[in-house]
Amino acid sequence: MIDNRYLLGLYSGTSTSTGSSTTLASLTAASRKKQPTAPWSTSSKSMPEASELVRAALGGRKIISESDQTIDVSGASADYKKLFALYQGLETLTQLANRASVKGVSASETALLAKRFTAGLAEVGDYMASTTLDGVRLVQGISSSVSKSTSGVKRDQPNYVTGPIHEGALTSEVAAFQGSVAFSISAKRSNGETLSVDVDLSAMGGAPRTLDNVIKHVNTQLEAAGIETRFGREQVPAEEKTLTVNGKTVTLPAGADHWALVVKGTSTEAITFSA
Repeated sequence: MIDNRYLLGLYSGTSTSTGSSTTLASLTAASRKKQPTAPWSTSSKSMPEASELVRAALGGRKIISESDQTIDVSGASADYKKLFALYQGLETLTQLANRASVKGVSASETALLAKRFTAGLAEVGDYMASTTLDGVRLVQGISSSVSKSTSGVKRDQPNYVTGPIHEGALTSEVAAFQGSVAFSISAKRSNGETLSVDVDLSAMGGAPRTLDNVIKHVNTQLEAAGIETRFGREQVPAEEKTLTVNGKTVTLPAGADHWALVVKGTSTEAITFSA
C-alpha cells in the first residue's frame, strides 16, 4: 500500500504516526494561511485526475516533476514543490495499483501497469535519495500503526561483527592491515542502484594503521560515495584460561583484549566485499 499520510502530516507540521511529532520550522514560520495550496486540498485545481495520472505514467512520463507543481504563494520555501511533487508521484503509484486491480483489465495492460509501477517505485527511491529539504529528512521505510520510538519511520539497522582482527591496545597498529591492503565495497540499494568504492590503505600515507585510523579512512570513503553503511569496532574481552598440572587446576591470567570489526548496515543497502 502506498501511504501518503506522512507527507500530509509534514505539511501541517506534525507526523501522523502515533507518538511522534516533527516540527518544520522552515515551513511553518509563516502562518498557515500563507502556505501554498496543497495538491491534496479540496480547493486545489492543480492535482490531475486519477485517470490522467495513469495515462501519463503509461505514456512513459516521469511520475515526479517539480516543474508541474503550482505554488500560489510568492516567496514560499522551495521545499513545497519537492513535497508536492513527491506526493503526486506516490499518488500516481496508488492509481496504477488501483487500475491493475480493476476487473476486466487485459493481460497486456496489466503487464504494462506492473512495469510502470516498478519503474515509478525506483524513481521515487532515487528522488528521495537525492533530494534534500531544509527541515525534513526523507527516508524509505515501513509504515507502522504504532510508534515504539521517537522515529517516524521504522528502519532496521543490521550489524555484522567479524571475528577478532586485532589483539592489544587500540594505539597499536593492526598486523592484518600492514603491507599492500586493498579491497572494494559495493552497496546495492533497494531501488536497484549499486554504489561502489575502492579502498586502498596506501592512501592513508604515513598515518599509523591503527584500528581507529583505518575505520575512519574507510568511513570517509563510504560517505563520499554516498553509501550509508559504516564501519565500527567491538571489544572481545579476554578470558582467563585454566589447565591441569599434576592433577591441580591452574588458572592463567587473561591475555590482551581482542577487537573485531563491526559493519553497521541499513535495511536499504546490501553490502558485498571483494579483494
